[in-house]
Amino acid sequence: MIDTSGKSILIVDDEIYTVEGIKSCLDWKRIGIERIHTAFNAAQARDILTSYPVDVILCDIEMPQESGLSLLQWVKENSLETKFIILSCHSDFNFAQKAIHLKSFDYLVKPVASSELRQVILQALGVMPVHQVPVPSYRDQLFSCYETEAAETENEENLFSQDVKRWVILLQGGAVEKVRSEVRNWIGKIPLERSRDRVLLEKILLDFQYVLLSILNSRDISPHSLLDTEEKVAQYHDACESTSELLRWIDSALDDAMNTFSNARRSDSYVGRAMEYIEQHLSEEITCEEIAAYVSVNPDYLTRLFKKELGVSTSGFIIQKRIDFAKDLLVNSKFLVGEIAALCGYDNPAHFSCTFKKIVNDTPINFRNTRCAVSAVSG
Repeated sequence: MIDTSGKSILIVDDEIYTVEGIKSCLDWKRIGIERIHTAFNAAQARDILTSYPVDVILCDIEMPQESGLSLLQWVKENSLETKFIILSCHSDFNFAQKAIHLKSFDYLVKPVASSELRQVILQALGVMPVHQVPVPSYRDQLFSCYETEAAETENEENLFSQDVKRWVILLQGGAVEKVRSEVRNWIGKIPLERSRDRVLLEKILLDFQYVLLSILNSRDISPHSLLDTEEKVAQYHDACESTSELLRWIDSALDDAMNTFSNARRSDSYVGRAMEYIEQHLSEEITCEEIAAYVSVNPDYLTRLFKKELGVSTSGFIIQKRIDFAKDLLVNSKFLVGEIAALCGYDNPAHFSCTFKKIVNDTPINFRNTRCAVSAVSG
């Protein structure tokens, strides 16, 4: 194993909470990272890179003034000995394609599990071989069962290793038919006498499951839709009977996964749907976990989206909407303050009054009296 002691990482993101979240998500010293540098734009990152040796860069793509891809280009032009990992909210194929062209070590789509981030960083440090990424480890040996020349088999293995990750990127960019065609061509290379080899077909099935699950996971979508009917379950169980059955399942599962993925992209934003849910349940006890479950995303990811789009956390937005609702009721209704507190989701009127004063800089009663007096004068 390579000694990683004394290694360093540079985290580049224009959002402070993202940087802090990444810093706190791993035990850095345990994986050999002794120094963590942070930058909030490309200019700061360049200053650090020209002042300190950096082994790994973890960088967002879209930042003010200059993008992460521009920073990656600068790193390559200056021949810096550092591994560059893109970490972005965007699964856009053009972004990924440019990152690959510039020889980015990896391209991760937020939200990324800490275990996956840890693996990729260890790979970048040279501790973990690249073939041990969270893709089924048997894939590199899949073609070894073919009775072909060794050199030809090796080429096919390498091609397949590359295709699994490439298909994920292509699907994220919407190139469904291209992936479907490539998969059909690839399976079509299987000799007729191997077309019912269950062990081989199970390996292919699991590999393609990885592709589909990666797509769904990139948007925090549950994979249960792939097996939500008896017909789909039956297709799945029959998939390893023959290459034709396998292709039948792949076609069906690919359509289901991409329809779900596309609907999520075309539908109202996660934040928009969450806002709507919050506004419809202001008088009830609602939690960030409950809202996240409603829109089918991770609670931490939803909070990051709220901060990015609205500048407040999910819980902060809930409080804002409740206080706005309370202000409206104070001015336009005759409800008592305790009743308004309950209507705004507060069991404790004192807690409501304290929160109201903190945000409005006035008590509910004074706010009502002042606004009603102004209204009376205006009338």
